[in-house]
This record gives sequence, structure tokens and C-alpha cells, in this order.
Amino acid sequence: MNRRSHLSLLLLIFLLAACLSACTSRGPGGDDDDSAGDDDDSAGDDDDAPLTFNALTAGGYHSCGRQDDGRVRCWGQDLYGQVGETPLQSFTSMAAGWFHSCGIRDDSTLRCWGQDDEGQIAATPEGAFDSVSAGGLHSCALSGSGDITCWGWDEHNQVAGAPAGAFAAVAAGGAHSCALDSAGLITCWGSDEHTQVSGKPGGSFTSISTGVYHSCALDAAGAVTCWGYDEDGQSSGVPLGSFSRVVAGSGHSCALTDTGAIQCWGDDYYGQVSDVPNGGFVGLWAGYYHNCALDAADVVWCWGWDEEGQVSGVPTL
Repeated sequence: MNRRSHLSLLLLIFLLAACLSACTSRGPGGDDDDSAGDDDDSAGDDDDAPLTFNALTAGGYHSCGRQDDGRVRCWGQDLYGQVGETPLQSFTSMAAGWFHSCGIRDDSTLRCWGQDDEGQIAATPEGAFDSVSAGGLHSCALSGSGDITCWGWDEHNQVAGAPAGAFAAVAAGGAHSCALDSAGLITCWGSDEHTQVSGKPGGSFTSISTGVYHSCALDAAGAVTCWGYDEDGQSSGVPLGSFSRVVAGSGHSCALTDTGAIQCWGDDYYGQVSDVPNGGFVGLWAGYYHNCALDAADVVWCWGWDEEGQVSGVPTL
């Protein structure tokens, strides 16, 4: 065998070995022993099964879910630790802002994590609270007696302008906040650049949600009313009908019908309106450009902008 033939043979052997190695590889984290997967396919399927949650929240570019044991799991953008620094504690409720999140622990105290350049974390108040809402760069919480406490960014008086009195609900938006009193009347404060404060409707409402520059509320008959910024129809495009929940995002809004169907309207640049899933749902939350919902089996459905994995990154078992 001459030198050229010998080299050709060695090259052929090398290529055959490389091919065999590639064909038996299962990718990162895979098992080189194919028989292990063949013997029990269900084990591999369970590893990829999404976690189930009993509540969700959608923030700027991340989402979070609460499991039955109270533990919170987050996914999506982690630029400020809003995902990776999620506390390993039990929470009774939670709320995601643009780049931070807050939750109420079992002892009714607050815990916040993520971005802190405006005091969203460091200024978290002490004491006992019943609910919390995380906005753009500020948050608000409601005590058992109905007192509102807000903290964080206050350039538009969205923190210091919190009203005194007893309230039943509070919602923190982009640079404004709104609350419902015991009679269902709406009070709003903070930035009014797009009439998100002065444009609040009269009448009695049962729930309220604040977006970036607009807000929506639900009355006792299930009718939706929205006000504020309306460039994409997020305020004027309200559908008719009876709804059980309404949520406001950045340039869009969504509502849950009494039968569990979802309707969305407004900005649809990332499919946050047109990609609404079919089926029956029991919960609905709106983020900046995405939404998440829970079905009756506690399975998570998210849609809209997904550049940071806030839609597709739902944790698995």
C-alpha cells in the first residue's frame, strides 16, 4: 500500500468513527445509552412536562407562576435578577412589574426582588398586607384595613399621591396607579399624560387593572370600561358582553368571558391579540407585550412577544 492509499484509509476510518459518534449522541444532557430511553419513553416525557400553577403574573419581559406549595417560579428576562433571584419561600400572592416582582409571604409580609434603581426593592415597606400590585418601576400594597402603601419611582407622584382611606383593591400601572374603594368607586393618581387619571369613569366597579398608559375596570354586570391612551384601540375597542376578568397590558387589553373564553383587543404587533388560545380558562394576566392564562387543569398558556422567553420558557418538571 503506497503512502497516499494509507492516508486515504486512515481518513475513511476517522470519518466512519465520527459518523457513528454523532448518530448515537442525544444532544446536550442526553444519555449515550439509547436503550435507557427505549425501555421507558414515559420517563423522558415526564421530564419535559410543564409545571402546573394555581396563579400567574405577567410582567414587562418575564412571567411568574405560583405552585400549590406556595413556591414561585419565574421565567423570561433575568437582566436584574427578576427570575434568578426569586426567593425560595412560600407566597400567598405575587405580582410582576416591568423588571421586578413582589410577593406576599405566608406571614403577610412583603418580599420583592429584581431591579432596584428606584427603590422598588430597598424601599419595600414592613408590616402586614393582603395584596400587592407591581407597576412599571413602583409597587403598591393594600393592608388588611384597606390602607394603600406605594414605593419606588415617584416622578409623577404615583407613590406619594396614594390616597388616604379604606380601599378594596389597588393596581399599579406604568406611571400611575388606581384603586377601588368599598363602594366600587375609582380613584387614580400619578401621570395623567394620556388622561389615565382624569379620564376615570364614574359609577361602581368590582375590579380594576392598570396598564402602561391606560386602565380597565369591570362592573357588577360584567361589562368592561377602559380609559387612557388609545392609539391602538386598547381603550375604545372594548368588546360587548359579560366578562369575569379584565387585564390591561402595554398597548392591548384582554378579558375573560363567563364561559372561560379569552378576548383581546388593541396592539397586535407581537400576536398578543390575534394569537389568543382557544379553550376554557380560569385565569388571565397581561404583561407588556404578552399574556398568560391558566386552564382548568392549571396548565399555563402564554402568547405574544417571546424574545426573552417570557412565553415559551415555562418551567418543566
